[in-house]
Amino acid sequence: GKYEKQELAAKSMLGPNYPQYNRYFVGRREDLRLLRQSLVTSSCMALSAVNGLGGIGKTELSLTYGHAFAWDYGLGRVFIPCEKQTNFPEVLLSAGIDRMHGHELQKGTTAQRLVELVRLLEHKCKTIPNGRLFVILDNVDQPEFLHSLSTTHVPDCLHLIVTTRMPDEKLAGIRTQTVDKLSLSESLELLNNRRPIGTDPDERAAAEEIAKHFDGLTLAVDLAGAYLQARKRISYRQYWDELQKNPAEPPHLQDLPVRHPARCVSAVLTPTIRALSEPARWMLNLASLTAPDFVPIPWLEEFTKEQFRLGGLEDPLGELLDYHLITPTENENLGRIHRMTVFCLEKDADFTAGATAKLRARSESLLEQDVSFWTSGSQAWQLDAIQGIYELLLQNWTPETSEDAVDWALTWTFGTLGDNYTVLGMTSSAAAAFNVCFRIAEQQLQTMPESVLAQRNLSISYNKLGDLENALGNTAAARDLYEKGLQISLRLAEAMPDSVEVQRDLSISYERLGDLENSLGNTDTARDLYEKGLQIRLRLAEGIPDSVQAQRDLSISYERLGNLENALGNTAAARDLYEKGLQIRLRLAEAMPDSVQAQRDLSVSYNKLGDLENALGNTAAARDLYEKYLQISLCLAEAMPDSVEAQWDLSVSYNRMYIIAFQSGDLEEAEGWAEQFFAQAQRLAYEYPQIMQLHEDLKGAEENLKMLREKMAEGQKPRGGIFSIFRRFFGK
Repeated sequence: GKYEKQELAAKSMLGPNYPQYNRYFVGRREDLRLLRQSLVTSSCMALSAVNGLGGIGKTELSLTYGHAFAWDYGLGRVFIPCEKQTNFPEVLLSAGIDRMHGHELQKGTTAQRLVELVRLLEHKCKTIPNGRLFVILDNVDQPEFLHSLSTTHVPDCLHLIVTTRMPDEKLAGIRTQTVDKLSLSESLELLNNRRPIGTDPDERAAAEEIAKHFDGLTLAVDLAGAYLQARKRISYRQYWDELQKNPAEPPHLQDLPVRHPARCVSAVLTPTIRALSEPARWMLNLASLTAPDFVPIPWLEEFTKEQFRLGGLEDPLGELLDYHLITPTENENLGRIHRMTVFCLEKDADFTAGATAKLRARSESLLEQDVSFWTSGSQAWQLDAIQGIYELLLQNWTPETSEDAVDWALTWTFGTLGDNYTVLGMTSSAAAAFNVCFRIAEQQLQTMPESVLAQRNLSISYNKLGDLENALGNTAAARDLYEKGLQISLRLAEAMPDSVEVQRDLSISYERLGDLENSLGNTDTARDLYEKGLQIRLRLAEGIPDSVQAQRDLSISYERLGNLENALGNTAAARDLYEKGLQIRLRLAEAMPDSVQAQRDLSVSYNKLGDLENALGNTAAARDLYEKYLQISLCLAEAMPDSVEAQWDLSVSYNRMYIIAFQSGDLEEAEGWAEQFFAQAQRLAYEYPQIMQLHEDLKGAEENLKMLREKMAEGQKPRGGIFSIFRRFFGK
């Protein structure tokens, strides 16, 4: 029972070096449970190793284990410093275990004295309740010590924990538990235990910044708490302000009441870093220029291999993982580097400049990829890595006072990141990226209020953020953002009537608001906005007839207005608008046969007109248009097997062909198309589970087949108006 354990714990002796319980210890409950399980379930020697980064809390965990389970160690608890030691028996014999039990070992050889100690313990364990002895072998750093430990006979009553910074590969055969960093809440708890944070919001915010800065490194957090405990007149805010001046070396005192011998963080991390091979140290320095939680592992391996022309047996990444300087994450392509490690690294300016340029070049080349690259498989980790790299660069960014000096690449990068996150459905990441663009433009306008580029970027940011709010159904917020973007575009367009870029921005603002009003059923307002955008695009297309962008924009305006008229039942007007868009797209596709965008735009026009003709009962015309849509979709899907957009278009085209065959009464042909639609929809829903519309498509494909086979079983022909059943699949 509880009281019996308390009684037994009180009788458990402490060796001369074993510290009293640390009342500031926080968290680690699962670690303690795992340690206990490892020791009591061991089939041979009850031995466990605790490893991890220097200062992470290995020793405190082991000491706390001894206090938590003192009731089970009737022979006592012993703490033995083992740094630079190579001989386990000699270390064990020097710990004074014999004298703890009122015995003095006889003089003799190490082997003779060890036999005597073992016999003493074996005798004592039979006469004392819970006769076990707990020994911590602290800070083992020599492989020879582990070898001597493994070849030494120890009694079953001995429970041993080895604490070490040595990597897992050097602990082969020993059950090993790696200690992770403290969570943010645990770090704050430790600070508060040392020195109450209080209720002042500014103090609490400063304490949280301190905890984040130390990134769960137990020693660093404890040193900060002890410093504030000793210097009661210094507030958390003052400490945080001082810490930012020298992030690698927090304010410290030599006489702080902490058990760890080190009084600064670099003292525990630097020796491990210096022990690395040159390629591993170079790789670690490169990792420090990326975001701590999004270190791109494949990039590190590739760049390090290029730098050192590594042979097959050299494994710098393995070194970093073994020493826990880089730790794995849930994504195998991303690692994590401790923030305090970053501060302790010694990087010269030339290395930083060259490595940063290398990382930026890789990032920019990836962001220039077509959208199909990001939708073909799991590439989001690269977006996270790029965003992290540029967020670090942004920390040193300041607004310029000259247009020529502004690094607009930052805006382009975050804007492109946001676009790609949007395509992948990662709206929170997209919003974060677009908000960076917004902040850059806003801050730049404070120093250059007349900057056209900054104003344009601000307007574009409003539109992008509006798109996200619209997608989330927050239409009021979306309208507000779109209108702010429109006001900027109107001012610029009035001031610069001959600027193609500015006029195009204005047409996009009209289009965005038109889409929103149309989705809300405000068709008159939507038509007015679409027509304003159309007039601008007509002028641009006429003024620069060779501009692909201007021609494509014009075709989009025709399509938007065509959709509106079609929804209102104005089919003649819709057909006229669709055909105008089709003529432009035919010219572009003919001029650019290798352009995926041009070919896909053309296929969309065929599909839109096919839907219109089918709705009007012109089945032959609809079939002809759908077949043209299918031919382009087949070509693009074959050329881009990993593009979700191309494969999705093919899925939709199969559905259109099914509908036409079904309406024509050819149930056998309809069955063939329905099966192809089902197979394609099933594959896409499986490969891209995050895209909800694909699951809707699959559900529709299943219903198609079920209904069709029921009709075939009944020998029935489809009745007129069956097209309306499938309207809900026409959203794409």
